[in-house]
Amino acid sequence: MWHVLLTAPLSAIGYRLSAIDGHGPAFAAMCNQIGEPLGLPPVRAMKRRGKDKDLPSCAQWPIYVRHPLYYLGAYVLGQANDDQAEQGNPLAALLDQILTHIDAGRIPQARAELARIRRMA
Repeated sequence: MWHVLLTAPLSAIGYRLSAIDGHGPAFAAMCNQIGEPLGLPPVRAMKRRGKDKDLPSCAQWPIYVRHPLYYLGAYVLGQANDDQAEQGNPLAALLDQILTHIDAGRIPQARAELARIRRMA
């Protein structure tokens, strides 16, 4: 469903569909644009390289950037169809987001992210 919602606007403004079919930079950028106001950590394009290589892939966004308890057991990480090695570490991504807030002086956002994680634990 996310692919339909995210790729339609990109197609409408001239992105070639092939550029976003494979979870490329345009798709990752759209996920990050939507995710930032929601307090979700950033994701990378499917290819694991460059400065963002340690971020989770956008392929299963937002599942891999949310706390595992967010879905209340409806989705379990590590199921047979998951590729954990390719997806990155969701906890590390959450911690990186908090550190990014702290480094940028956005202490209220860091505290809010920690509180959100604590409520889900």
